[in-house]
Amino acid sequence: MKTLILLRHGKSDWDADYVGDHQRPLAKRGQKASIKVGRFLARTNEVPELVLCSTALRTQETLELAMDAGEWTDVDVKYDNTIYHAGYDQMLRSLAALPDDVEHVMVVGHEPTISLLAGQLIGGAFINFPTAGIVRIDLNLNHWKSCRSGVGTLIWHIIPRHLKTGIKISKKI
Repeated sequence: MKTLILLRHGKSDWDADYVGDHQRPLAKRGQKASIKVGRFLARTNEVPELVLCSTALRTQETLELAMDAGEWTDVDVKYDNTIYHAGYDQMLRSLAALPDDVEHVMVVGHEPTISLLAGQLIGGAFINFPTAGIVRIDLNLNHWKSCRSGVGTLIWHIIPRHLKTGIKISKKI
């Protein structure tokens, strides 16, 4: 059995000064949600062994804030530019290439890819992914190369606004 957590990046700042979509940063709301997600995953012992993260600035900031807030210390992170515009087939190839000794993986990415991947893995459902939304899918397989549609079971789906509040962001990243 493999475990996959899918995390959509936090709310981005459309009004920020950036050049190109790839460099769009997180908004304060996205920063707060990323912190909540990181703490939630730590509290529930859902910290992944390996994270595949898009190279877009907003996904990197989401992951870094989550890792810092949750005090994740033993996580291997791979930044992958293909995740930025990946479709379902590319994401399956990325998962299939994972080493089998890794059981618990997280992908930090973008819409519509994250919801499409989640939905296909659990058999064709639609999953709404707000910014910083996360799901856990258990995959009924022993080898990542066997990853395909319908092998997963949705275990939970978390929307950040339902997580504990009380986070203040005093400075911009």
